[in-house]
Amino acid sequence: MPCRSCRDKANAAAAGHLHPMPPMPPIPCPPCALEHLKLAEAAQRAGDLYRAVWHLAQAATHAATRQQAAALRDARIALQRINNNVDFARLRQLIGGPHAEH
Repeated sequence: MPCRSCRDKANAAAAGHLHPMPPMPPIPCPPCALEHLKLAEAAQRAGDLYRAVWHLAQAATHAATRQQAAALRDARIALQRINNNVDFARLRQLIGGPHAEH
């Protein structure tokens, strides 16, 4: 008699649910990235490190270029590991161009 895990896998395979489609990556959206950046900045000011890190990660997924995503990822890692202050003005300028909102 197979174990429960093997039975569950066999049942899922028979039903066609063993290999579901992976989720699609988010579409690059600079306005969404800027919004998450603003929320991360507000969370950092409020002292909520978890939310700040989460919003920086979300901003990186919506970044339009790999350079922007890498800069956001580096800022998230610095905030997460060292609890450094992040230069949000520089990140806003990188994502939104020279006339990004402040």
